[in-house]
Amino acid sequence: MADNDLPRLTQRGVIASIQPVFVGEYSRWAEDRVGASRVHWVLRTRDLLNAGVILAAGTDYPASDSGSPIDTLYCAVTRRGADGAR
Repeated sequence: MADNDLPRLTQRGVIASIQPVFVGEYSRWAEDRVGASRVHWVLRTRDLLNAGVILAAGTDYPASDSGSPIDTLYCAVTRRGADGAR
């Protein structure tokens, strides 16, 4: 998600559905797949919040490593994977 997308989401009243458990999964491969110059566009939870976007979070189970809501909250708060790894 590019920087100029953030205010557009707020202006249009978009509710962004995110899956924080992917922070651990994506951190294993995101830079290799999208490149160093764009990796900061992946999982922009704090930027979405700072822009005033309303967030809804889910586990995305069974596609994610964990279906646990507690793991999802842990990942959202710590920016670590459900296993504690970055």
